[in-house]
Amino acid sequence: MLLVITSACKSDKKSSGHVGHTMETPQEHNAIHLTGRMKLLANIETDTARATWMGDQQAILGTVVIAENQTEEVSARVSGRLDKLFVRNSGEKILKGEALYALYSEELLIAENEYLNALELVQTAESTDQTMVQLLGRAKKRLQLWGLTENQIISLATTRRVDPKVTFYSPASGFITNLKVREGEYVAEGTPLMGIANLSNVWVEAQVYSNELDYLKAGVPVEIEFEGYPGQMFKGIPAFRSPALEKNSQVYLMRYKVLNPAGTLRPGMMAYVSLSGAKVKTLTVPKSALLFSEDTAVWVETSTDQFEMRLVKTGIENKDRVQVLKGLKEGEVVVTSGAYLLNSKNIIDKGATHTMLGM
Repeated sequence: MLLVITSACKSDKKSSGHVGHTMETPQEHNAIHLTGRMKLLANIETDTARATWMGDQQAILGTVVIAENQTEEVSARVSGRLDKLFVRNSGEKILKGEALYALYSEELLIAENEYLNALELVQTAESTDQTMVQLLGRAKKRLQLWGLTENQIISLATTRRVDPKVTFYSPASGFITNLKVREGEYVAEGTPLMGIANLSNVWVEAQVYSNELDYLKAGVPVEIEFEGYPGQMFKGIPAFRSPALEKNSQVYLMRYKVLNPAGTLRPGMMAYVSLSGAKVKTLTVPKSALLFSEDTAVWVETSTDQFEMRLVKTGIENKDRVQVLKGLKEGEVVVTSGAYLLNSKNIIDKGATHTMLGM
């Protein structure tokens, strides 16, 4: 629907016996009047120019990476052949206690038989001595060191059946990383198989140039916005700052710890890290109040339903507000929504060549 804001009719001003021509002051020339209904139709919203704390801000690019101290490496507990992998790709989610892989191991088969023999000896002997008890304990301990769970050992003792294929379970919850093996491969004891990354918190890595070091303050958190979640700010806690320049570059490496309880932040996501300089208390208005052309201007509500265009000089800014160095006083009311409609009406009423902004 086309919204047309009509001008209020002006009554002719007459003096005794002839028509006089009234001269407008500069303020009157740039002022327009809207009725309450016109303001409602134009969706006019306002805010107050006020003193707030503001610092110069610098935004640098970063990337989400897995926190190294949040990753658990899974290695083969005993040598053998990988009979089955229960995870197929890096990035799969796994819960603690879920099956990871099944291994065919002759060494494990021998150890299971040794345990059953020791158990049989203890249970059938007319009297048990310390040596038999120690023998059984050592056999059980070996199975535990090779990765069998307490339930698997109890099942072995109950069924008395050895199985050369033993299933191994996840020691932690998280996401599979760096899956290095395939089914059918032979692995030696200690061979790295995969990693399990806990993403309850992640790192954001960013490169800071030497001329940006003034923005870095030891231990001071920063605000971080992620490409996948625009408008949502996360707190980044400094976790690491390289003591020297990165090799063959002029940048320093920064890492920020970000809490990620829902697991929504994933490695590789792009991030925007906001670094703030020293803060000063200064007059500011919302950035949405500014109109840009050859000059910068705002609309000021000088009285009820009366609006005046005002040139301003601005300074530093942050995500929401901008510093006003000249053109406004604290407490003045500026238009934050509908300003372009006011400007259009001003052009229609006064003509583009007579307005402060020929927009």
